[in-house]
Amino acid sequence: MKNRIFIAIVYLFFYACANIGSPSGGPIDETPPLLDTLRSTENFQTNFKKQRIVLVFDEFVDLKDVFNQVVVSPPLAKRPIVTKKKRTVRFDFDEDEVLRPEATYTINFGEAVRDFTEGNAVPDLRFVFSTGNFIDSLEVNGKIVDALTGEPSKDVLMMLYDNLSDTVVRTERPFYFAKTGEDGQFKIGNVKSDTFKIFALFDSNLNYLYDQESELIGFSENNIILNGDSNLILPTIRLFHENPPLKIIEKKAQSGLVKLTFNQQPREIEFEVPEDLEKISHEYELDTIKVWYDWEGTEEWQLFINRDTSFFDTIEVKTVGKETFLKKRKLKPLVNQRKVAKINPTKFFSIELNHPIAIVDTAKINFLEDSVSMPIKPEISFDQRELTFKYRWKEDSLYQVQILPNALTDIYGLMNADTIIRDFKAAMLKDFGNMLMAINGLDSLNHYVIQLYSENNSILVKEFQIKDSKEFKTNLNTLSPGKYEIKIITDLNENGRWDTGDYDKKLQPEPIFTIKTKDLRANWDIEEEITLID
Repeated sequence: MKNRIFIAIVYLFFYACANIGSPSGGPIDETPPLLDTLRSTENFQTNFKKQRIVLVFDEFVDLKDVFNQVVVSPPLAKRPIVTKKKRTVRFDFDEDEVLRPEATYTINFGEAVRDFTEGNAVPDLRFVFSTGNFIDSLEVNGKIVDALTGEPSKDVLMMLYDNLSDTVVRTERPFYFAKTGEDGQFKIGNVKSDTFKIFALFDSNLNYLYDQESELIGFSENNIILNGDSNLILPTIRLFHENPPLKIIEKKAQSGLVKLTFNQQPREIEFEVPEDLEKISHEYELDTIKVWYDWEGTEEWQLFINRDTSFFDTIEVKTVGKETFLKKRKLKPLVNQRKVAKINPTKFFSIELNHPIAIVDTAKINFLEDSVSMPIKPEISFDQRELTFKYRWKEDSLYQVQILPNALTDIYGLMNADTIIRDFKAAMLKDFGNMLMAINGLDSLNHYVIQLYSENNSILVKEFQIKDSKEFKTNLNTLSPGKYEIKIITDLNENGRWDTGDYDKKLQPEPIFTIKTKDLRANWDIEEEITLID
């Protein structure tokens, strides 16, 4: 027994020695590594010759996200090699790299260099050198925001070109550049005295060229001039997508329906069809156009579509026999539901069908109100595939619409074979809120589009077109509770919508001001007073 106790004590002693834990408690190291300037390559050199750049720190370091964090301005033609070993970071130029003469270079390490244990990044770590006789010292500062939202744009290249040609942004790398931070701010340091073209680019393929339709851009119509000891703060640059040339990216042509999907939202499209097509209607759905048609005996035909002189296309359409088609089709609601819907008592009630409607027999539509099933006669109308009922609905009352067989006829001549029943309830007015919107500071010479969007699902709730006025005021009643966004578009070309910019035409995106409203609660009234400032 004594031997067993002795062995256990020895075992526990060695086990404890083998499992010495890290000291707990104590302050966390929040100090980033410090650069040892005496042992590092001299910074701010002039008449610099291509060489390895060595940075030595006072502790072990690590490298993170070198590809994105380490940027060189002016940009190098070849990718440099950045490595680390213990306390040292090395920057090696490609052997084929040729440095520009009489140029000041800045190697910005961003947050790439960190301490090995806690990951504290070395702040504002830059290596600057000049291939000429002096270090350029001018600065260009500014901010880049999203043209639609007004929010700061992160990781955007702000680029300066000493070549002032308009095509340079597509053919040459910039002379200087910097990346924006989280706040959209940028600073380009060590810039020479000269005249520059300025261009902002969200560089999708990281080649410093504007060569992809998907890339976001921003620009100033005027070049900037830097001279003497002056530093420059630029006006805010707005970032936007140019509209690419309109094109069809998907075509689905079948009996009764041609569906065309575009690379952007199509507008002002014109259609030409053969005269023997009896009925045709079309509808826009975001980036898609649906063309519904009726035919009799036509097996093949062509749909011509165009927009001004900028777009033209021909769609070949093949059909099956009309009788074969009708056997497989049925006119019915797009959504099959019997659940009681809840509607705003000041709005209309609608039912969406799967085919465009041609005829409505109102005598075969019954409308009943509340539990007593009292017949009522709402105003009935239809547009494309939507059947709409307008009435002064009573608060907190139940309604039922009964669409009897053969009440509806679509463009193919099909009728609804079954009775369509929908139940809904008109909500209480106290379940909604009201908003007084007042906008001041409008320019009476400009045209404005004022839009109210629901914040959560970005649905357009209301839109107004304003002209020849310095102010606008309206009451928006019975809005669903929640937060909203108000957008004020300065509609410079007066086409009733927001238009993006165009670099080649020197067109900036139309100014748009966005504000989030206060939280609208049920049975509340809120006021939103906005003053536009140039």
